[in-house]
Amino acid sequence: MFERLQQTDKEVALLDDHAFAVNIQHDYQTVVDTTGLVYMRRVLSDTWRNLVVYYEENANPEDLTPEWVYQTRDRNTKEHMRGNVHGWVAIDYRRPLEAENINFLGHYAFEVRGLWHMEGPDPSGRLIPLGMGGPFVSYAFYDETTRRLYLIDGMVFAPNYKKREFLRQMEAIAYSFRTPVAAEAS
Repeated sequence: MFERLQQTDKEVALLDDHAFAVNIQHDYQTVVDTTGLVYMRRVLSDTWRNLVVYYEENANPEDLTPEWVYQTRDRNTKEHMRGNVHGWVAIDYRRPLEAENINFLGHYAFEVRGLWHMEGPDPSGRLIPLGMGGPFVSYAFYDETTRRLYLIDGMVFAPNYKKREFLRQMEAIAYSFRTPVAAEAS
């Protein structure tokens, strides 16, 4: 994944500005960089991948539940991932979601897998699917050192392609997550 170039300058900027970093491939662009949220995107001619890292300061670890993941993900995508037909990215609740407790880099965490789709209001205001979609994988955990709840969310849009390898790339980026304490230790 990182054969061509790894954007270490962006990784250092993430550590400086947000006190975390992930490995960033050569062609990812930053779409949103604001307090508590960084959204990066890789767009090719026929596919794209989105990575969002969201965090809450001085968080309560008891808030870490699959429901928190669903609500936070949907809130973030509705605000930052709009379509061109007045829609937004949302979890496709018509399909089952998988939420599993895992050890994520030494943290008690939830891994959530599911499908997303574009949705928006019809003329009557009722929410309807607007087409396009794909898989996503999210990792949510509490970091005791920073006292933050983190949600690392990767999603793929790749019509006409098998999605597994693209989703594995999102997983690899997520597993490169580090805070300054972890970065110093490595």
